[in-house]
Amino acid sequence: MLAKVSKRTGVPADLLQGCADEESAMQFAHDLDQYAHPKPQGMPNQGTVPEHPAQTNALQSALFND
Repeated sequence: MLAKVSKRTGVPADLLQGCADEESAMQFAHDLDQYAHPKPQGMPNQGTVPEHPAQTNALQSALFND
């Protein structure tokens, strides 16, 4: 059973020791993968409006405002 879960999840079977059944082994493998490879959570303050507008410098003005 552990070899089957290992093949499906990519988590080595020796890390799945102690799981009672296939379902608990799959859940443990998923949790272990999330811990080992955390997924990005997005940018802080994503979707908010900045308090101060961006300031442009002379080069930006010359390049983009003509």
